[in-house]
Amino acid sequence: MLGFASAFIGNAVYARLTEANGGKGLPEYRLPVLFVTAWFVPIGLFWYGWSAQAHTYWIMPVIGTIFFGCAMVSIFVSIGNYLVDGFRFAASAMAAATVLRSLFG
Repeated sequence: MLGFASAFIGNAVYARLTEANGGKGLPEYRLPVLFVTAWFVPIGLFWYGWSAQAHTYWIMPVIGTIFFGCAMVSIFVSIGNYLVDGFRFAASAMAAATVLRSLFG
């Protein structure tokens, strides 16, 4: 559900930026959603760490993980859309991104 919402918002931003550029879309127009939602990663991690260390009610750390999870899904959707739009061989770009992500994980 969240991936759908992120893709829907990302496509709306892409359409608006493409229209502003005279109808020519660029792969970089897929990234503004990433720049906004990337701020939720440290917010979610800080929220989770603080509330777990302070022994607050159980829902507080869960809310922190919700912020973190929503940001990660949105980031992955934005990066995937950028790779598909930006490279001629989209399957190879996605495979390389997956291999690198797995190696760093």
